[in-house]
Amino acid sequence: MNSWEAEKQRWDPSAELNRRQRRARTLERRLRIAAVVLAVLAAVTIGGARLGGFS
Repeated sequence: MNSWEAEKQRWDPSAELNRRQRRARTLERRLRIAAVVLAVLAAVTIGGARLGGFS
């Protein structure tokens, strides 16, 4: 790709949209993973507290 094509792609609205969608999908995946991790931690904590008789 020559410099003109690179410059065109950088300022192309559809390329910007694709970049934003990709970033949004990555962020969404990270948030989903974080939510699952927090849910598992909460379940383990609650389960452990009930088994230990602290609730």
